Amino acid sequence: MSDTDLSKITGLLLDWQGGNRDALEELWPLVTVPLARISRNLLRQFVQGESRGGTMCTTDLVHQAFPKLVNYASGLERPWENRVEFYALAKKVMLCVLLDYQRYAVRHGNRSGEELGDDVSLEPQISELSIDDLLDLDRSMELLHEIDPIGHKVITLRFFQDYTMVEIIEEMGYTEYKLYNHLKASLGFLYSKMKSQTNAAG
Repeated sequence: MSDTDLSKITGLLLDWQGGNRDALEELWPLVTVPLARISRNLLRQFVQGESRGGTMCTTDLVHQAFPKLVNYASGLERPWENRVEFYALAKKVMLCVLLDYQRYAVRHGNRSGEELGDDVSLEPQISELSIDDLLDLDRSMELLHEIDPIGHKVITLRFFQDYTMVEIIEEMGYTEYKLYNHLKASLGFLYSKMKSQTNAAG
């Protein structure tokens, strides 16, 4: 992507935030490839960390996350700083969607919630993502840091800083087996905490 396109993304984000709905249509083709890359990376590590079948594809995740991102971002009261902030928010929204993956499976008849059947299509669930949803993720991450600092760092590096697992192994000096165990346990913890917070709020 050229520097002109990158600059245009920031401009379109600001136009969209200012109420220009046409800017969103112009923005979409410029962010599709980066969002798909984020989706692919997050999904690969989430599914691997949860030991689940990879039945949600890159496109599924983007199509589920983007409407939520639009709904949430439209309500931001301060201007976008840059496109990096947009993609950082996209990662957080996608992780929220992935943490709801098990509940989505349960709603479609899989009581274990461990794997979606091959005949299940993940249709976009266009619903609002409130600030409370993202705050719940932030609070859950803080709790994770208290009880499992290693797991917290693995989640942070992999999902929010785009480290590969090889880079995380080099950075932290632990074995691949240990880091994947922390990844799996940490994702389970985040899912459990966010689910309990949602139930308590309901």
